[in-house]
Amino acid sequence: MVTALSLPGVSAAPSAKCLQWTADGQLLVLTKSAVHILTPNVAISREMTSNAGHIEEPEQDLDSGDVRRVEWLRTMITLEKTLAYQWPTDSKDWGAVALGSLDPGFRAVTSSPSNLTGDASCLLVVLNSNMELTLWGPVKNLLTGEWSRLMDLTAFLRAHFTAASDDPALESVLRAQSTCIGWSSQADFGLAPTPLFDRSLLAVGNRAGSVTFLRFCGKKDGTWEVECAATVPVADRWVTHVAWSSWKRPQSGTCEAYIACGIADGSVVVLRVTQTLHSQPSPSGFVPRYNVRATFDVRDVKPAEAGWGEVTSMKWTTPSADVDTLVYSKPGKLYVWALASNGHSPIFRTIALHTQHVSVGSSALTPVVGLEYVTSEDTLVVALTDGSFHTVLHFSGTRTTAEPPAEPGLSGLRLSKTARATFAAAEPENTTTRDVNRHYGMVSYDGFSWFAWLHESCRPTDFSYKHDARHTCMLVVAKLWDAEWKTCLLADLRTSIAAASAESPLACLRPALLHLQDPKSLASICGRLLGLLKQDPALSDAPPPSFSSSVDDATAEFRPDYVQSLGAHLLGSAALYSLRKRLLIASVCARTAELDHDRQAFANVATSCQSRIESRVQTAILRYILLALPALTDADKPFAMRMVARACLPGSDPDVVRDAHALAAKLGSTATSEGAPNQYEPCPACQAPIPFHNAAAAECPHGHVWARCSVTSYIIATPLVRACVSCNCKAFIPTQQPADPLISGNVRDSWLAADTLTAARRCLRCGNNFVMLL
Repeated sequence: MVTALSLPGVSAAPSAKCLQWTADGQLLVLTKSAVHILTPNVAISREMTSNAGHIEEPEQDLDSGDVRRVEWLRTMITLEKTLAYQWPTDSKDWGAVALGSLDPGFRAVTSSPSNLTGDASCLLVVLNSNMELTLWGPVKNLLTGEWSRLMDLTAFLRAHFTAASDDPALESVLRAQSTCIGWSSQADFGLAPTPLFDRSLLAVGNRAGSVTFLRFCGKKDGTWEVECAATVPVADRWVTHVAWSSWKRPQSGTCEAYIACGIADGSVVVLRVTQTLHSQPSPSGFVPRYNVRATFDVRDVKPAEAGWGEVTSMKWTTPSADVDTLVYSKPGKLYVWALASNGHSPIFRTIALHTQHVSVGSSALTPVVGLEYVTSEDTLVVALTDGSFHTVLHFSGTRTTAEPPAEPGLSGLRLSKTARATFAAAEPENTTTRDVNRHYGMVSYDGFSWFAWLHESCRPTDFSYKHDARHTCMLVVAKLWDAEWKTCLLADLRTSIAAASAESPLACLRPALLHLQDPKSLASICGRLLGLLKQDPALSDAPPPSFSSSVDDATAEFRPDYVQSLGAHLLGSAALYSLRKRLLIASVCARTAELDHDRQAFANVATSCQSRIESRVQTAILRYILLALPALTDADKPFAMRMVARACLPGSDPDVVRDAHALAAKLGSTATSEGAPNQYEPCPACQAPIPFHNAAAAECPHGHVWARCSVTSYIIATPLVRACVSCNCKAFIPTQQPADPLISGNVRDSWLAADTLTAARRCLRCGNNFVMLL
């Protein structure tokens, strides 16, 4: 057990979506009065953990085995007790009454893909018991800072359906009353580099029996626009659950996914969602602009017909590349519906769950609170509210029992006993069989044998009233079985390093970092891991564009295209993403390894990766400056020459130096009579001149030391900067006020510098998120 985090005054409802990982590597914990946003303190910069947001673990000694204890950074979204809408004022019909308004609380939360906002973080959509939807995002610091409400989605739905409905008194109200939510991942159309526009959809089920699909677009002023892609009727009863499958690319420019909809009568309906990519010339003619059109098709074959109980949970898994498998549960049973991509008929299986008597509250009829497929074991792990775990071995085959007696290693009873022992060790008081470890949610931590779950100790035989303030939940991260993690971890790392993804490197490498932060675990795989990090995966990537003279001026149409295209090459490159993941792993291992020669070996790999990242980033920036050369003003040329000087520092790649000389020649032919700017800066403390000899730091003759902006290379003297959550690299804020005297005029006055800062939405060194500390 590496975490036993007590959450006093917290009560929750059992749900398979109570615990969810975001694409930024944060764990969402859904409770009645708050959405807790927890970040594992693994590979996080010390500057991020020096504030009060750091969470201390309980004092009891945790048996963490071969990994270190995990600490967490925490922030939260709290419930607003005042209700925004009184539905009976819109319709007097009894069908419009929302009983959840009597006791307000959160019902569901879903996170967007990463890199959706201006600071490249995720958005959250929250559903409360009054069927109201709100959009939330971080203000300055996604780890420990405030998350603010960005948009009232219910207001948009009400206006949209009122305008489209012939019966606004009831039908529009039922469609605006949201009952379930689910956000898809980003559709991958195979473009290289990956463009930075939204290709995801938010699905919202409602009381009218339809599903509304929404798409979001952020504006420069921080506000958001929402577009309704479609509203698809699927039933004449409430839609209670929605679940997305992963996207597949059947042909170039087209992606398909499935969304399963659980209906209140117990039936399940599946929709096929097809997104098609269309490109058109932009007004500036600089780069093409992309438009994604979605079509929706309700499949004739249903995974479940009406009756036989209500659906309690639902999730898609992918046991193999050509099969999408839907797993849903009803009291006492699991249902598996496998849909092959070759057009064959779906395969349907029913799996009975058996009661495991580990406490007085044990019952197989309790709701499912977690469904996790473990690829290395070909096993589906199922968690129930009564605290028990169940397994379906050989999940991709035809086995139909959840308790195979011939393979006790991963039997549900053994996992349940392990979870029960973990519960007894985590609770501050002694437990007996009368104490039930009631589970509210479960999720895999590393994809292997480590799981996280939220439980509460309760006594069903005690009928005394327990108000919300007396509830105490506990978040536990523990190992449920002894797995051969070394081979699986290396294989997973090999696949992860070579794969492109929109997730941050911290999120993508979370399973590996759990083990690599422990010196003993690292020592057992050190040689093989070094060999893996030194390998170069064969990744094809589009080079930065070559020089073009088609741009005449930095118009309002040109600059957004410039930012989007440069940002795609800086952050959407598969080769850069692979190097950044290897850099993160090598940096962590260089700090963790016990032996000096191992630390030095990992440090050498990190240095090599960082040098190659720097070369690719500088090449992209220089090529884009060349591209926009006709649009540069006199105020832009000092920044352009600074990029030339940075590319020519000792140790730079010869190809980068060659690009820098080409840019310098172009600038020299169009420069003013003053020529190239002097590459000296005054010390902000004593005004002594500081030469530009180092891209990371500056030191004046009197000993004053200053950090430099990791994007522009200018001295940072203002406290209002961005800092990387992992490597702590600093960068100026793109929206900084031009009048700030602490920022060099070469940055304040240049649209080129401003747009380069805007394109660098994440750290250009390690690829992780920036946050503002002040």
